[in-house]
Amino acid sequence: MDGHRPRPDEIARIARRHFGAEVLRITAPGGAGRDSLRVHLPDRTVIATCRATPGRRDRERLVLKALSAAGAPVPRVLGVAEGVLFQEDLGRRRLSVELLRTSGGEVEAHAVAAIAALEAIRGAAARTDLPRRLRPIGTGPDWRAEFVAAPARLAATVGLRPPELDADRLLRLVGTGQRVIVKWDARPGNAVVRPDGSVAWFDWELVGLRHGVEDIAWLAADEFWPLGRQATLRAAERVGALRDDRGRRVLGLFAALHGARRLSLIARHRLAEGWIAAETALRYDRVGRAPDLARGLARRLVDWADADALTRPLVPFYKTVAGWFEAA
Repeated sequence: MDGHRPRPDEIARIARRHFGAEVLRITAPGGAGRDSLRVHLPDRTVIATCRATPGRRDRERLVLKALSAAGAPVPRVLGVAEGVLFQEDLGRRRLSVELLRTSGGEVEAHAVAAIAALEAIRGAAARTDLPRRLRPIGTGPDWRAEFVAAPARLAATVGLRPPELDADRLLRLVGTGQRVIVKWDARPGNAVVRPDGSVAWFDWELVGLRHGVEDIAWLAADEFWPLGRQATLRAAERVGALRDDRGRRVLGLFAALHGARRLSLIARHRLAEGWIAAETALRYDRVGRAPDLARGLARRLVDWADADALTRPLVPFYKTVAGWFEAA
């Protein structure tokens, strides 16, 4: 079924044949139109994933099989049938929900667990042949140019004057000489908190090789991540995720710039569809186009931008963007 997204009834038929068991029902944990559905069998639930291309599906299967065999906190592959990737259901406690429904020390504990899981995954990957089989991601000149231009695109979306940045120096610095596994789409909505408090990560279709701190930047620049710069750095340092000054700098630059991409996405959805309640965004893992989420992210990005001279021109810009979300 490559190139075709099976309907729920087709998924049920494929699952019945693959598992040799009755399918009680099919539900959509992320809402209709997502790549993954939850299949309810008599004795368990499993996740059925249909990727846009066979290449993405096969890469995800390759990575999950290697990582789970090495003991990493990722779902186990349960097989592929008619283009559908079946994998272990990690549970329903999304990290994004847990972060915003807890407070104080619990929030930082979840943050530490999330980053610790990413570090455990990198350690597991180093014991496999994945570093030799995966390709670098986000390192080409066109991608880096688009990335550095993210604040200008955000400015155009919300009708502001673009900040003046040293694009040439940023282009050089957001490249990387290291090659370790990165999940890339390391958003809180793509992780689950397990009963023992540890975190496991799912959705591995975009995995590649890069410096390694980019996954922390994805977290820091997400509207569902409530921790500011200092708390995020503290959590990363507790699990040994920041090994040198270059890593800290790459993390800071990446977070400050990636945040503009995330705010652009939120702003476009806001202009096209209006606001939604934060609880609705959480429940269906949608873009967080809720006023408090958008303003909170813009304000947190001020601190990330202020930490480096190259991104400091973004400080007044992000303050103004926060005001735009206030008035929008």
